[in-house]
Amino acid sequence: MTEQKPLPRAFSDVFRNDETINVYSYIRFSSKSQSLGFGEVRQLEQINRFFEQYPIARLVERYEDLGVSAFKGKNLKSGQLARFVERIKSKEILPNSLLLVESFDRISRMGGYDALELIISIIQSDCAIYTLFDNRLYSKRKKDSSIDISLIQNILERANDESRAKSERILDAKKRNREKGEKGGIITKQCPFWISFVDDKFVLNEHSNAVKRMTELCYEMGFQSIAQLLNKEKHARKYTSSTVSKVLHKHAIYGSFLALKLDENGIRNVFNKEIKNYYPAVISEAEFHRISAKLQERLDPKFSGRKAEDFRNIFRGLAFCKCGSTFRFHKQKNHYVDLVCQASTFNNCEYAREKKGVRHRYFLIEDLFMMYHKQIPFETILVKSDDIKMLEKEQQENAGLIIAKEKALANNFSILEKSSENSQKYILSRIDEVSLELDELKKNQYELSLRINNLYITDKTSVHTHDVYKLLLSENGRIKINNFLHSQKVKLIITPVKKKHFSIDIFHADRLIDTIDVANDEYTARLKSHLE
Repeated sequence: MTEQKPLPRAFSDVFRNDETINVYSYIRFSSKSQSLGFGEVRQLEQINRFFEQYPIARLVERYEDLGVSAFKGKNLKSGQLARFVERIKSKEILPNSLLLVESFDRISRMGGYDALELIISIIQSDCAIYTLFDNRLYSKRKKDSSIDISLIQNILERANDESRAKSERILDAKKRNREKGEKGGIITKQCPFWISFVDDKFVLNEHSNAVKRMTELCYEMGFQSIAQLLNKEKHARKYTSSTVSKVLHKHAIYGSFLALKLDENGIRNVFNKEIKNYYPAVISEAEFHRISAKLQERLDPKFSGRKAEDFRNIFRGLAFCKCGSTFRFHKQKNHYVDLVCQASTFNNCEYAREKKGVRHRYFLIEDLFMMYHKQIPFETILVKSDDIKMLEKEQQENAGLIIAKEKALANNFSILEKSSENSQKYILSRIDEVSLELDELKKNQYELSLRINNLYITDKTSVHTHDVYKLLLSENGRIKINNFLHSQKVKLIITPVKKKHFSIDIFHADRLIDTIDVANDEYTARLKSHLE
């Protein structure tokens, strides 16, 4: 059992023997790999030993920043230490308080006046600090504290110098590794699961066929559907929607290695350098950018939640009640399927009959729409000459490049805010360069759209209604129609009149193309656009 001792002599200047000392302990280490390693265990043992030796001290709260660097003050911006400092400022700390730390370098490694000012502000708030590694007490109540300030500053400067030297060594090693990779050398033998390191080189393995399938299926199917299909095809491993998503976002599928660095939250996601042709490629870079453009499009909330195996409603996100509410796709026990006004289920639809919801047979709405769809350019998903296919592929690749350049621009602006004056000149020139490239890509995108539209107008006469109906026969076909209608800004507004009487306004790109009046089993198009 640890021998209980009286408080160190220095405590008599600060605390009375009959007073309970309210202790707030703080531990920190900068690498998450140190969790429950020597760094954490050492600090915990020192704190526990202090309480065993000095039972008059009472632990009030324990603060921990595990895997958080103090070199640039991250623990002061968002860590637990920042929370403790805020509590001091708000006067929420108990009287006779003591901050217990291994050393001042646990609090800050920033160096200079910033770190010194922080520690003095804690002490000036009448919260004493006790450093366990040298058993020293720092408090405003001490009779002579001038020596303490010099000592604190020396400790902080030494800690900052150590951190700076370590940071420079790590950065230099990473730079040498990147240069080695650019010359065809190996940075790390770790690689994505579809690549193996064999005989001192990277090669595609048995999983690469599944990755290739993902890139082919992603244009028409969501991540969940792709994973299900791959598992049915019995590839070398099982896949989940999460795995599919991660793979399709990885630059490694076109052979690129991304050197990343930590952001201010300690997450490795800030782009630093790209080394192309580092890995064997599954697809081309242009194909990757096409996929990126498609995945970016899917981030639109209108396209979320589509599962091929249960997708029935081609009007999802497109059909609205006159009251402004959306329609919910509802399958009844009698096998009838309705579109139900969401507001009417809560008695909030002004067009609902008393104690009755607003509902319409789904297949009637679908049939009416298909009868009067002529003004909507379905040829853009049905008629695909070789010229159109080639231009659309180029357009998708261009869209992917636009996304990549926009990300690069945002990354440069982020770096600019934290750079030195000398570095800022280079970064500003890079921003100008990327901005010009982005403008040129957007100009190309507009010109490609015009050329594609002109070709579609030429091919329009070859489209027939039965071609559109063929798409309704499969789940993926219905998803394709729904995607297309969203891209064309098609909208249906249904106005209830009375039982079995209603009207449907069909809009295309915010333009009313027709209104269909329904009375029992009779239908009338007011503008007769289907005859034009």
